[in-house]
Amino acid sequence: MKGTTMKTNTKKTIKTYCYGKLKEFPTLKAAKLFYVEAAFNSEGSERTRYEEILELLNSGETIVSDVDGIPGDLPEEKSLSEKEKKDIAAKIEECQHTKKLIVDHLDLNRKILAEKEAAFKKENAILIDSISALSDQANDLSLEIIRLAKNLRKGTEVAK
Repeated sequence: MKGTTMKTNTKKTIKTYCYGKLKEFPTLKAAKLFYVEAAFNSEGSERTRYEEILELLNSGETIVSDVDGIPGDLPEEKSLSEKEKKDIAAKIEECQHTKKLIVDHLDLNRKILAEKEAAFKKENAILIDSISALSDQANDLSLEIIRLAKNLRKGTEVAK
């Protein structure tokens, strides 16, 4: 059988390492149910892989893998010391503080952007109004040129 069992599991959870991913199940029943469904919905080598894990689980193992030997990136089970727990809690607090600073900064940037966008729209509205007024004036001048040209033509015709 390809899969292997590994180290002693000091907790009562079930750990499987399959397709390079570590999964942890609260009970043996939950782990078996997961792999029965996975095998049922698979075929070929994938189904075989899930069935091998099921065999190991059925033999009572609580830590199993779909590869020979212990994968190098499977974390060792270990309890944290009080200092490690405090260090982790401090790091979490620091990350939460940093996250708040970043969110506040983003909110400020959004506000500034909204203000600049409103000012830009206002400024463009003035430009559009100016362009529209100039266009109207150009049309009026075009009409005046046509009127003057007609008068000029009439005047030269009268003079002939």
